[in-house]
Amino acid sequence: MESSDKVLDKILHLSTPAAKVSRFEDEEEILALLSKSHEPGEIQLLNYYKNLPICCNAELLSIEQKIAEFRVHNYQAIAINEDRFCFIKHQKFPANLVGVAKVQYVHVKKKIAFLRDFQYAEIYSERRKAVRLTIDPATEAVVTVGTVQQTGQLQDISIEAAAILFDREVDFKEGDGVTLQLQLPLQQNHLALDEIKASVFKKIPRGGKTTYIYTISDDRAITNQINHYIFQRQTEIIRDLKEICP
Repeated sequence: MESSDKVLDKILHLSTPAAKVSRFEDEEEILALLSKSHEPGEIQLLNYYKNLPICCNAELLSIEQKIAEFRVHNYQAIAINEDRFCFIKHQKFPANLVGVAKVQYVHVKKKIAFLRDFQYAEIYSERRKAVRLTIDPATEAVVTVGTVQQTGQLQDISIEAAAILFDREVDFKEGDGVTLQLQLPLQQNHLALDEIKASVFKKIPRGGKTTYIYTISDDRAITNQINHYIFQRQTEIIRDLKEICP
């Protein structure tokens, strides 16, 4: 089971806390709204399984001592069990906000999840236009600036951007033009992309390592290749979910 710190890191990678009043009062409000939800489709749970959105209806079964029990979709149960948290969508939540809760217990075969520690959050991906997929396992990425090359690990990619992790802070400045060489893994082979024009968008230091986000220049040939890759990976991820569903 993942540590509380790792779960929090994953939540903060996908969202930012958005307190409406206070943590205590927000949790009370979320639980009150959930408790009044009796119609199918009022509550949806959301996870990003390998960065593929899994968003399904859920049925609230009970709330006791601020722990909510839900009957969930089998795909959702797998995603929640891996993430150890999930986001909650409800039409009566404040505009642009979702709930987020940690897992108390999940039974994948019975498709039951117990959630706790509710709060409001704003999900970064809700502002994105493009699907972003995790590269798992991470693959080697080469970033070239002028005559200098730096090697890192490709963490995720969309048609608009790529995130590359370095084991140290490297000499990239926001706005620098770079060239990327990427390996995109598939179950049967790898797709190699060379000479991708990009620019440094921002850096994210964490735990002695640094992730750099690069925006990818608009190039139809590259966009088509990345789109094709994302479609193939989505198909593989859904196939994997079907295979491990109880």
